[in-house]
Amino acid sequence: VFARCAGRCEERTLGLAHHTFGIALLRTGDLDEAERQFLLALKIWQKIDFPDDPEPYLYEAQIAAVGLRWQDAENAFREAMNRASDRLDILEGMIDAQMKQLKFSDAEVELRRLLARDPSKVSARVRHADCLMRTGSLDEALEELQAILQTDPDSYDALVLFGQLAMSSGRTAEALSVLKRAVNQRPEDAEVRYLYGKTLRAAGQEAEAAEHFEFREAAREPLLRLSKATHELVEHPRNLALRYEVAELTWRWKSHDEGAIWLLSLLELDPLHHQAHALLARHRELKGEATRAAHHRSLAGSAEFHE
Repeated sequence: VFARCAGRCEERTLGLAHHTFGIALLRTGDLDEAERQFLLALKIWQKIDFPDDPEPYLYEAQIAAVGLRWQDAENAFREAMNRASDRLDILEGMIDAQMKQLKFSDAEVELRRLLARDPSKVSARVRHADCLMRTGSLDEALEELQAILQTDPDSYDALVLFGQLAMSSGRTAEALSVLKRAVNQRPEDAEVRYLYGKTLRAAGQEAEAAEHFEFREAAREPLLRLSKATHELVEHPRNLALRYEVAELTWRWKSHDEGAIWLLSLLELDPLHHQAHALLARHRELKGEATRAAHHRSLAGSAEFHE
């Protein structure tokens, strides 16, 4: 359809065709060609009726982010913001790109802007506390985290950050309390298990710390492989075996929920991927979602997931 349209469309419609084709390519994992189509749409729209449309810049930013090109992503998000200053989703994307580049001072300024417009946004408040910690404003970060945990005591990221801050300032008992809650909530997170182990050791609880150090040691090689595989996937986004490897390693050693997101992205490329369905069945079972677990189990065929 795109090929037929491109031969005889009006210029405005051709820009829309490039944009729509880019979205379709993005869903298939063909990032390079999707980016080329969005840039073609952008050039056409800039010449005619849509110079102020933020969407092409937003897609350009998202593709750059998937490719881990964070400076390009930040620039494109900023162009989108210049055209839609009221869009908080665009502002959040730009902040994320800044934090990935360790531009914590810049991100902190933008987070203040975001929170001035939506002070109830917990994820933004946690990221703001993170930036405050990284720029040396420890008292302000602690105050922010305490306020977050009063209203949202199960905020995982807030618990971890508070534990880090309490541990570094010698408040071992407080660190133990919040990190225990974090570990109970996400026992698969090897890095937080290690932090909790260090806190237990600081409190003189060496025997209790040992199991967490052992877990982190078991995760050492898988986490190194996860980092490498994630970068390989940027170059080969349609490699299903690689995508499943990233999903499984993430699920086992970082976050069940994040791993499930990777699995769902795999099913968009191959809806009948048996291993993905087997792992998703186990994921749903752990969450107590029996009906959804049974659905994935029925699609897993003979594949099984072994913990």
